[in-house]
This record gives sequence, C-alpha cells and structure tokens, in this order.
Amino acid sequence: AAMVLLTQYEQGGGIEWGGRYFALAIPIAGALASIAWARAIEPLQYGVKVRVVLGLAGVSIALAIAATSSSRALRSSTDEGLDELAELEADLAVEQTIIVTPAFSLPRLDWNPPSGRAWVFLPLSEPTTASATIARICRSDWETLVLVAADPVEVLGGLRIDVSPDTIRPIGDLKAAIVPVANIRSSGCGAR
Repeated sequence: AAMVLLTQYEQGGGIEWGGRYFALAIPIAGALASIAWARAIEPLQYGVKVRVVLGLAGVSIALAIAATSSSRALRSSTDEGLDELAELEADLAVEQTIIVTPAFSLPRLDWNPPSGRAWVFLPLSEPTTASATIARICRSDWETLVLVAADPVEVLGGLRIDVSPDTIRPIGDLKAAIVPVANIRSSGCGAR
C-alpha cells in the first residue's frame, strides 16, 4: 500500500492509479497468497474450506468484472467524445486546433490524434497556472482554441474570456466552446 501511495500523483485515478506499476508482481503475490491461504484453512473442516475458497474466488471474479466494465465504460465514453471532437475539428476552417481541457482523461486516452490537434491540460484548481496557460496560447501561432469542459462558458468567464453561446457544441458528456485566439488576445489573454 505504501508503494502505491508513493507512485500516486495528482491527476492519477481510474486507469492512471499509481498501483498499475506493480501489476507485474500480482502473479507472484497471488501464488504466495494462495500458499498462505492453504495453510490458514488447513485445520478447518472440508465444508468450511470450500466456502472460503468459493468466497475468495467470487470476490476476485467480482473485482475483475467491475474493473473491466469500468475501464470499458471510460474508454467508450472517451471514444465517443473524441469522435465528436474530430467532427467538430473537421467543420472548422483551420489546419491546427489547440484543445484545452480540465478533463485529463481525454488527452491521455487520445492515443491516435489527427494531425493538427494539440492538447493542453488546464488545471482549474490552480487559477494562476490556468491564466499562465492561456497567456502562452495567446503568444503562440494558434488560430483556434477549443475548450472542452462540463461548463466552458463558466471556465472561460473565470478567465475573463467572452464566448458566444452559439459556439458551444456537445462532446460526449462534456461541451466544447470554439474560441478564435484573436478574441482571447483582444480580451487581455485571460489575465486576472
């Protein structure tokens, strides 16, 4: 448990948890645990042994099913959002799009992005860092920023960037706001 905590990091969670680094040790730990369990239940009656073994097997199977279905659901919703994002990008009349999001699973699971797509993680819990990120985008050559968030109007408003409600499009469970970088520059580059 201590090693998992040591390998944990701020954005870790779900498929990004720190313990995934120890997956190679699971077969060895499982073999040692089965030996320990065999010795622990040896003095028990046969019927009790069977119930203990079946209970452990049932818990293991339930955990495996829960983990697999959770991972599949995350991947499915992320794929849906990425497909919708690709459609949005195809509708834009620009070659390069910078996508800014506080939803860290999107860029991390975008394993095969189209050329011209760049991701930037926007840490909303750190307003100074978020403002600095927007300022860097202002100084860049990017033409269009797409903010993908649960409420992009609120996020952009917090950064003092105006967005037209008619530029908002659904992206999976989130929404995307399309903002020309020129508009961000004219509003002070998200300076607080």
